[in-house]
Amino acid sequence: MRISILQGAFFPVPPVRGGAVEKLWHQLGIAFARRGHLVTQISRLVPELPASETLDGVHHLRVPGYDQPPGMLALKWRDLCYTRRALRVAPPADILVTNTFWAPLLAPRKLGQIHVSVERMPKGQMRLYRRAARLRACSQAVGDGIKGEAPSLSDRVIVIPNPLPFVPDRSVENRTNSEQILYVGRIHPVKGVELLQPTPAVAAAVKLGGATPSPNMIEPTSSGWALFTILLSSMPNTALPPCSHTPPSTKPARLCLSPPLKPWHGAAFPSSLI
Repeated sequence: MRISILQGAFFPVPPVRGGAVEKLWHQLGIAFARRGHLVTQISRLVPELPASETLDGVHHLRVPGYDQPPGMLALKWRDLCYTRRALRVAPPADILVTNTFWAPLLAPRKLGQIHVSVERMPKGQMRLYRRAARLRACSQAVGDGIKGEAPSLSDRVIVIPNPLPFVPDRSVENRTNSEQILYVGRIHPVKGVELLQPTPAVAAAVKLGGATPSPNMIEPTSSGWALFTILLSSMPNTALPPCSHTPPSTKPARLCLSPPLKPWHGAAFPSSLI
């Protein structure tokens, strides 16, 4: 089967500059190729990667993209310009996987049946994707949101959670008796942080690089629990502030919960935080 994976305008693949969705579909593309499929990845062109190459059986095509802008209007405009360039180089295929806003609207039929990978709660755009053959949601909440926006497309919605890391790059040892839980990420209902409520973890929020607590910041409750958080970015769609050091920690934590985020200058979080 010929499978094209059209990534967004702001990160390259392989994910040398980070990007949660890029990491996910980079690994899935390799897995598809190993099963004998012809896989093409289309992503942003950056100086450290060539415009065309084949890696791990996957053919990579890269076109000029952008850094992520602060405003939604500018973001959609840049995404549109990038998507038009990407669609011009995309080869004919049987399936086109994408999470970009414009591709499901603009992709010609020769690029294959459109498989939209919905990684966040929908914001009104789902009713525009009537040409999509499949709308894949990363969680049940997202799937229900799609159906709520576009009831006529309900039979095309499928929930497939994002997998855990395919191959951990380091071992994890439980070397601390700390009762703290370290969560690295945005404080937002879609993250499911409320599942930690029964945990007796008590600590403080740490502000980094000028980031400010979100209105959804979780506070200690009467049950005596709180969430140890480092706010890398408390606002949606906001790049991390420049930082030349690794995240601080007052004490080692027993468990580190980290949704996929842009790495700190390519470095993973130190194992002392685990």
